[in-house]
Amino acid sequence: DLGKLGPDPNRDDTFVVSHVDHFSSTAYALQQRSDGDTIVNAPANRSVALRINGNNALTVAGGYNNNVAIGNLGTPSARLHITGATAEQDLIRVDAADTSAVLFVSGSGLVGIGTHEPEHRLHVKSAGKASLLLEADTDNTPESDTAYIKLTQDGAATRMIVGLNGNAGIDPDGIFLANAMSNAGIV
Repeated sequence: DLGKLGPDPNRDDTFVVSHVDHFSSTAYALQQRSDGDTIVNAPANRSVALRINGNNALTVAGGYNNNVAIGNLGTPSARLHITGATAEQDLIRVDAADTSAVLFVSGSGLVGIGTHEPEHRLHVKSAGKASLLLEADTDNTPESDTAYIKLTQDGAATRMIVGLNGNAGIDPDGIFLANAMSNAGIV
């Protein structure tokens, strides 16, 4: 006798399926209540997995702070950890009610905002305005907290900063700028 099948000993409106060693109010496998609510459960520090053809499709890893894995991954390292089978497999797609693109992440790391077909690492697309907001120094102290975009190439040997400098004469990376004013735009 490896399993138990029957009413939950602690609830008279519940039916439980369990391994014989885990027939309790917290360690059962499957529970259905009289109102139709259905619960899949595992004992503390154990996982619950949905498998297809023997491979994990979805895992809630109890031994890993209940982190969730989508894909063939048993030990997710983040609250939500998605693993694609190939670089071509789309990882995340969020659509508006009319199925227009809101957010998209490809398996190769391309991110689209407003597009399902990003052509660059970050691709923002809009029929109207397309803008980015970088907001820094929301507490107004210290003045060295600035909003900027840093462009580099050749191992950072060549660089450019577009943004604001906080302290007079200093760029956001602390490089001295001759004749610069506080809170001025820099390119």
